[in-house]
Formats: sequence, structure tokens, C-alpha cells
Amino acid sequence: MIFYGDAIMTIKLIKLFALSAILIYATAAKGISLLGPPIADIKQGQFSLSAGYSHSESEYKASFKTNDVIVDGAVSNSFLAKPAYGINDDWKIYATLGAADFTQDGFDDSFQFAYGFGTKVTIEKYEKISWGFIFDVGYRSHNDNSTNDVNGTSGFSGEIDYYDVTLAVGPSWEATDRLRLYGGPFLYILKGHLNFDSPDASESFNLQQRTMLGFYFGTEFSLTENSSWFAEYHKVGDTWLAGTGINWKF
Repeated sequence: MIFYGDAIMTIKLIKLFALSAILIYATAAKGISLLGPPIADIKQGQFSLSAGYSHSESEYKASFKTNDVIVDGAVSNSFLAKPAYGINDDWKIYATLGAADFTQDGFDDSFQFAYGFGTKVTIEKYEKISWGFIFDVGYRSHNDNSTNDVNGTSGFSGEIDYYDVTLAVGPSWEATDRLRLYGGPFLYILKGHLNFDSPDASESFNLQQRTMLGFYFGTEFSLTENSSWFAEYHKVGDTWLAGTGINWKF
């Protein structure tokens, strides 16, 4: 058993350990990227590019032995682009490229490279409503190197890396010639590693796979024949995410 002589240092280690659970919430809601309509919205052989910004916030209570810690103000911001290609009229594939940060009391990381990939399939089409699903995979890594511990004399560092999978299904409704409404439920799965080093201890934890159910909804408004503006809201557990972006078709 590892013994931490300083109670405040113990609390800091608890908070870092709690991040393994917080990240499931703070980056769920699809923390890495906005989802867009759950259908293949480009034709066979067509390309598209979307660029968006999202912001998420979370609060989580963690317990470690006899200590309870409320870890709040967990904030994540993402700037991501998604180039896509239409395999056929009902199936498209895409990549996710960009940067994301993560900030919480005791852990502060600037923007780091984030990437992933995914696919969208249209299942059923009607005059105004289409149904489909999204399969999305993302990877993310964050690290924090503090110059001082509780006594101001030694260093403390932590690193979290993980991948996540989102499975979403739902409708896309053509409300008018220029306005689309969409959304639906999604499953979120996460797995990764948490490592930290301090003068008192070095530990590594696995982020155990978790599956959670959430929902999202969004709107898309045509700006020109080949461009549109979209906005989304996601909710899962105690986490919310909101974002907006522009989509172009070529």
C-alpha cells in the first residue's frame, strides 16, 4: 500500500484519479466532436468538409477511502474539422482532425492534437424524414505538469490518453427547403489510461470501459446551395455540450 504523508497531496492525487471518471462525462456528449445529422447527406463520389467549435462542462463526485471530493468546473473546448467522402448515396465516411483542451481544478492542459474517424449510413428515406446511424471513433491525450506541489518544492505531472466510440441513431427532418432538424439517442463507450508522477508516488490506472446513454439534437440551415450552418446540443449524465460550425459540399 502506498502511504501519502501529506493529506493535501492525497486530495490532489484523488482529484487526478477522479479524472478517469470525469473524462467519461466531460468528453461524452460526444466530447471530441459534433455529430451532425445521423444520415449520409452527400451523394456518391461527393466530398464535404465541416469545421466546428464545441464547449462542454461537467461536475463529478469521487470517493477515495474516507475522502469525498467534488470535482467541478471540468471544461473542454474543441476545434475540429471533418473531411468526408460519399461511398454511395446512402453511405459516407469521414476523418476527424483538430485540437482540444481540458481544464479542471488541479489539471490544466492546453490544446492538444485530436483525431478520429467515422461513418454515417442512411437506413430509410421518406418524403421529409430520413433515418440513419453514426459510428464515430476518437482519440485524445492530455497532460499536465505542475511546477509546485503543496509545499512549493517539487513537481507533479499527470497524463490521460483514451479512445472513445459513439453509436448514434435518429431521424433527420427537412422542416423547410432550407431548414433541417435532427437528433436522437447515442451510446458512448470509453477506454484508456491514466498515469501520474509525484515525489511520493508513481501510478498507472486503466480507464475501465464504460457505456452510457445520452441524447443530442441539432439544426442545420442552408446558406448557399453547397454550404450550411449548424448548431447542436448534447446531454449525458451531468455533462452538457454545445457547439456550432459550417459545412461545405464539393
